[in-house]
Amino acid sequence: MSQTKSQATSQDQTIDPSVYLHDSAQLYGRVSIGEESSVWPNVVVRAECHEVRIGRYSNLQDFAMLHIGYGHSTEIGDFCSITHHATIHGAKIEDDCLIGINAVVMDGAMIGKGSIVAGGAMIREDSEFAPGSIIAGVPAKQIATRLRPRKPPKRLAIPLECPGLQSRKPPILGRARIRNLDAQQNRRDRPRRRPNGDPLRDLLFGGRNFQPPLPLRPRDRASPRLEEAMKEATKKATKKAPKKLRVAHSRP
Repeated sequence: MSQTKSQATSQDQTIDPSVYLHDSAQLYGRVSIGEESSVWPNVVVRAECHEVRIGRYSNLQDFAMLHIGYGHSTEIGDFCSITHHATIHGAKIEDDCLIGINAVVMDGAMIGKGSIVAGGAMIREDSEFAPGSIIAGVPAKQIATRLRPRKPPKRLAIPLECPGLQSRKPPILGRARIRNLDAQQNRRDRPRRRPNGDPLRDLLFGGRNFQPPLPLRPRDRASPRLEEAMKEATKKATKKAPKKLRVAHSRP
């Protein structure tokens, strides 16, 4: 058995069976790794006197270095990514953090939940950063804040059969937004009118909702049955029209 595997199976180490541990990774001392995490090629984790704790679903990428400090253990939370050539030395990384390539986090530093450390950043000893921070520079400082630190979606925690989902109210819109929506709907539903509308034709075909008919094809225009049907419909409609409107229509 190789030295790496013998170190990984020592009594001081607690490694979940679901963890992916590459053969070239080297683990020394008290190391604990949570379920579904991964340790990739040439990673070194070393704990001579304190402890290195790695949470669930975290990954230590190629050539990452985790070491304890003089008076501090090293802690990596859940769902963290420690990228290539990053060094974590006696620091605490809370859940959902990303440590960029070649970044260095020194003794006693604490990175809040959901934070991002830019590549090449140098975080000094005993530095503390609030959750959702974006950290960069040498020495590193907070340059921005994430709008929403990563949180599990609440919808997944609600069963689909929950009756409360059926009684949810629609979102409340501002008055200006409602007026804009009403104006768009009115423009969309506004009927089109002929520029030079015939009063009698408007009355027969629906008044303001009149839509100009499609032009007849030559074969339809020459059909005697169609012409007769149109004449009969015009006569019936003329009889139903008011007397004043018929007189106005009969004028040249």
